Amino acid sequence: MRTFASLGLSFVAIAVLGTASPVLAQLECGGTVGPGGTFALTEDLDCRGAPQCQVPGACSPALTVIGRAVLDLAGHRITCDSGFDDGVLLSGTGATLRDGQVNICGTGVRLTGPGRHVVRNVVSSRSGANGFTIADSDGNRLEGNVADTSSNNGFNLTGASNDNKLVANVATRTQTFHGFNVSGNSDRNELRDNVSVANAGSGFNITEDANQLVGNTALANGNTGFDVGGDRNRLTGNRAASNGVGIDAAGNDNVLEGNTALDNETNDATEGVGCDNRWRRNVIGASDLPDCIR
Repeated sequence: MRTFASLGLSFVAIAVLGTASPVLAQLECGGTVGPGGTFALTEDLDCRGAPQCQVPGACSPALTVIGRAVLDLAGHRITCDSGFDDGVLLSGTGATLRDGQVNICGTGVRLTGPGRHVVRNVVSSRSGANGFTIADSDGNRLEGNVADTSSNNGFNLTGASNDNKLVANVATRTQTFHGFNVSGNSDRNELRDNVSVANAGSGFNITEDANQLVGNTALANGNTGFDVGGDRNRLTGNRAASNGVGIDAAGNDNVLEGNTALDNETNDATEGVGCDNRWRRNVIGASDLPDCIR
C-alpha cells in the first residue's frame, strides 16, 4: 500500500480476521484499499496539484476499492486532479462505497469486474463524463445516490452490464445526454423509485432488452421522459411530466402498465410504427393517441 503522510489523509482499517485492533493507515491519491477490510475516510481527499498526480493518469482513479473491502467516505469529499480522471473505481467482486461525495472527476464512480458491488448515499457532481458508470459488471446495487451536473449521463450502464439494481437514485442537470442510460447489451436490470429531472436528453434512455422500470419519475427533461428503444422491457407505475415527450415506446414487445404521462410538451406518449407494444391501464393526457395506446 502506498502512503503519502504529508497529505494527512487518515483511514481507519478495521480488521476482519480474529480480534485484531483497528489499524491506522494513510493513503495518497491514486491509492488502493482492499481486498477485504473496512476503511473510513477521516478527511477530504483533494488530488488537485498533489505531486504524485503530475504524471497524466497517475491518479486515475483517485482511489480503488478491491472486492470485499468497504470504503466509508464518512461524509467527506474526494476531488479529482482533473475532469478526465475517474474518482473511485470498484473492482473485483463485492466492494462497497458509501456516504460521501466525489467531485470534478471524469466519471465519479466506476463499477467494473465480476460485480455484486454496492454504492450507497454517494453524491457525484460535475463529472466530465458520467456520474456513475457500471461497465461490463453484473449484479451491482446502487441506492440513494445523486448524480448532479454530469457532462454525459448521470447513471450509465454499458458493456453488457446485466442484473443490476438501481433504487432511489437521483440524476439531475446532465449537460449532454441522459439521466439514466441503459445501453451496450445491458439486459435484465431493475430501475426502481429513481428520479430524473432537468437533464439535457431523456430521463430514462433504455436501448436494450428485458429491463424493468418501476415507480420512477421523469420531470422536465429535454427530450423524452422514458425512451424505450429496446424490446421486452416492462414499465410499471412510472410518471412522466413536463418533458419533451412523456413515453416513447419505439421497441417491440414492451409492456407498459399503470404509468402516468401528463403535461408533456410535444406528446404524452408515442408508439412504434408496428404498434407492437402492450399498453394497459395507463393515464395519458394527449387526445391524439394511436389506437394501440388507448
